[in-house]
Amino acid sequence: KSPRGFAHVETWVFDLDNTLYPHNMAIWQQVNDLIRSYIANYLKVAPDEATRIQKDYYERYGTSMRGMMAEHNMPHEDYLEAVHAIDHSVIEPNPALGAAIDGHDPTRFRQAFDALTDACNACHRETAHDFIEIQRPRLPPVTNQRL
Repeated sequence: KSPRGFAHVETWVFDLDNTLYPHNMAIWQQVNDLIRSYIANYLKVAPDEATRIQKDYYERYGTSMRGMMAEHNMPHEDYLEAVHAIDHSVIEPNPALGAAIDGHDPTRFRQAFDALTDACNACHRETAHDFIEIQRPRLPPVTNQRL
């Protein structure tokens, strides 16, 4: 299998939970509910048991998906599609983000990326996941990427 080609990609947008949209939109709650539902349906267990499994796999594997893959040989494609089938109507437009993307302003992009990175790293430290540190790449991972 040949690796995916990303030469055509001009702009990358990374969705870091609760950083591109306000927490009060409850996007993560939707995803969390969909994860629980998927686990319940996939394993044919009650919602309470699915919640227990979800939390257990998150603790032991870092993500519920990884736990499901390791423990139940679950293919990831259907899972990812199911747990991201959220209601997007609650997300309000973000003109500043759109302008930064449309303008391909590298300075604004770096500032926004650094702000998101700081927020993620602060959360990782607060939740005892400080071994996960996100940082700006020192070199572009692909030759046509400008970061």
